[in-house]
Amino acid sequence: MKTKLLKTLLLATLILNAASGYGQELKKQLSSDVCSCFTQAKGSSTLDFDTFQNCFGQSLIKYKDDIEKLIDINSDIPEHEQGYRLGNQIYTEVQSDLIHNCDPFFSLIEEMREASITSMRQQTSQQMIDSLSTLIAKHQTIDLLWQRGTKYFAFQDLEKAEMDLRECIRLDPNYIQADFFLAWVLERKGEFLKARELYEKVYSVTNKQEILLAIDILKRKHKH
Repeated sequence: MKTKLLKTLLLATLILNAASGYGQELKKQLSSDVCSCFTQAKGSSTLDFDTFQNCFGQSLIKYKDDIEKLIDINSDIPEHEQGYRLGNQIYTEVQSDLIHNCDPFFSLIEEMREASITSMRQQTSQQMIDSLSTLIAKHQTIDLLWQRGTKYFAFQDLEKAEMDLRECIRLDPNYIQADFFLAWVLERKGEFLKARELYEKVYSVTNKQEILLAIDILKRKHKH
């Protein structure tokens, strides 16, 4: 409970003081410490997202006094409301910094994304794709195209996946699921700028944190 309260206070106050050099410096220190903790854990255990969260919690406790200095006692917004409304922002900012500057964390996120593709592949088969193709030949729908496109993606048949997903978007420009998977297809093909544009479109609609992580991953890949 203590760690959770510290997290809430940190998330609220650091954002409110975003223009403060002191607040920005604290965020850098926090990110650096989380990365160090995460890197040290690599030698003694299997890294997973729980490892990151544990390291994050430990760093919050370490900077307890610094956090208290940033609390805006004159704010009209209750601290718990500030944390609720602004909390995810700083949490995401720390992860963003780690993706760019902490190799073990970057590798973990990439491994998690690869694992999701493997899971998709294990849940599909060529027979399922053939069945969808038969249905599409009889009566093409956006849903059928999307299903086949994602299964092509799982099998790394990127050209066919792109074709189906683009047709989905042509039929319905607001079909955000197709935008997401098309972005992933383009990323796998190395077309990072086009993929980033689509991820940003998806984020503008969904506000999902994992989309921001995908964008940061693209920024790092494209930089190299």
